[in-house]
Amino acid sequence: MAASYHLHELPPDLYQIYPDSPDLVERISHALRKEGFVCLRFPFDIADYLVSGSIHRETAFDLENQGLTGADLAEKVDQILADSPFRHRTSQRPTTLSGGEQQLLAITVALQQPHSFLLGQHCFDFLSNANLDLVKQHLVAHGKRMLEITYRSSNADQGKTSWRLSGNQLIPLSEGIPEPVRPAEQALPVPWQIDLDGIEKGYDDSSFVLRIPELQIKQVRCLGIYGENGSGKTTLADCLTGITPHSGKIHIRIPGVDPPRLGYLVQHMGTYTHGLSIGEILQKFTDQGRLRVLDAPQLESLISTAAPYQVLADQDSKLGFRMILLAALIAGDYDLVMLDEPTYGLPAGAVVDFISWTMDQLGAKPLAIISHDHNFLSLFCDRIIELENGVVHASRV
Repeated sequence: MAASYHLHELPPDLYQIYPDSPDLVERISHALRKEGFVCLRFPFDIADYLVSGSIHRETAFDLENQGLTGADLAEKVDQILADSPFRHRTSQRPTTLSGGEQQLLAITVALQQPHSFLLGQHCFDFLSNANLDLVKQHLVAHGKRMLEITYRSSNADQGKTSWRLSGNQLIPLSEGIPEPVRPAEQALPVPWQIDLDGIEKGYDDSSFVLRIPELQIKQVRCLGIYGENGSGKTTLADCLTGITPHSGKIHIRIPGVDPPRLGYLVQHMGTYTHGLSIGEILQKFTDQGRLRVLDAPQLESLISTAAPYQVLADQDSKLGFRMILLAALIAGDYDLVMLDEPTYGLPAGAVVDFISWTMDQLGAKPLAIISHDHNFLSLFCDRIIELENGVVHASRV
């Protein structure tokens, strides 16, 4: 029998709530206040929660605000980090972590605050199921309840469910959340080739190093780059697009193009677009060399046809800004477009429609997609490389 719960009766755990209106966060906050609870709300981009210069200082920050000092503070920080993936990287800067690792650090730190409820919006959409399970373990251990507003349905194979909010009660979704279906046949991009030789990229304050001694992939049309959080997916993308310096050589061969022009949809749009207008966003990415100057009417036309993103653009401005950058990439004069976690914040039922629309707009242009969701990549990619701890672990057709 389907049960319903008052919010204060929920046991410690992570509850993923399917959004049915743009004001759902406010409604939940209001319901909690009526029950006498104070809720810690995360920013849209959970990485914005991180403010300090090192993992150790970040962990100590909220504890200091609670009055801990000296030996008591040091002991508590060591205790927290001893049970985390960051125990051997305490001096590393949070900004050098992967997107999923930043999310995991932010939730680890926030759990030390005296709140019974934590509330976030799309804040774990980049997180792999392994790290999501780790978050759930932390929540239970600390007696906390996390309410995440998201379109993502995780752990469906384990019988987990998502919820809708009705008044101050959570009602299980009896029909679940629709899963993506295989897209219809589309015009295939032109085949291209990628050669990597002696690639190595590390960070000064991190033990992580991306190492690819040799890799050659021929006749690929849509390349998938897959791996857990922190495996090196975004670092590899930064190397491929020339954003970050690295050792070794990369050669992308596209018929009739030398050298190819690459466009890149970055993962953390909130970090790059905070407080900026549409024009300022485009100018910023143009100045960084990631975009070419575009014709405004052409861009507006593309945005208006992106139906799967249109509703989200109305509800979440930063998701709308992500769409602006994607439309700019499609409109730009690029030979290959790379998308890092492009379906962030999308309803499952809209994922296929959105990527199908993107591929239709790109026409025959080659495409590379980065994601921690292998099932999603398998819908579109004819070749998938898997990264693990900075090394290409496998290559699959």
